[in-house]
Amino acid sequence: MVTVSCSVSHSCPPHPPTFTWSHNGNVTTQSKPLNNGQHKLTSNLTFTANDDRQNITCTARHHGGKTASTSFTIAEYIVIKVVPVVAILLIGTAVLVGIILCRKCKSGQRSCPEMTDEVYANCVAIKADKDLDDEDIYANTEFLQSQEATMEVIQGLGSPKEPDDDIYANM
Repeated sequence: MVTVSCSVSHSCPPHPPTFTWSHNGNVTTQSKPLNNGQHKLTSNLTFTANDDRQNITCTARHHGGKTASTSFTIAEYIVIKVVPVVAILLIGTAVLVGIILCRKCKSGQRSCPEMTDEVYANCVAIKADKDLDDEDIYANTEFLQSQEATMEVIQGLGSPKEPDDDIYANM
């Protein structure tokens, strides 16, 4: 959207000048008192710029019939449409790089944390061997900051909601 303004001074508030624009759009008018009985009347035209080098003419007609006009080309005032395209390309590139880096981290290419840090890992569902009737084994593994790792395994041989036996083992 582009907004252009045209202003004129006048001294007869009951009969302000009227504005005429050479271009279609949304027109608003504002009046502001100045010194010595003068008033400033401003007309704003808001429109969508479609063409390069649009010539706009504003004409103010005073109550006595006197007119004043000004013309200008708005191409010098409109930001070139390439700027949003460049911004979109930069944002798209940043998102693509972020997705690639995120996938590398999730694919396991990063090394495991050192044992000197406190690390908690949860293994949700691990398939058991054939001799355990292909039931799921659920295990919670906790590595502590000490040199010796302590492991607690809770194993359910039935359904995950109702385990048949619980086995606790410390290693």
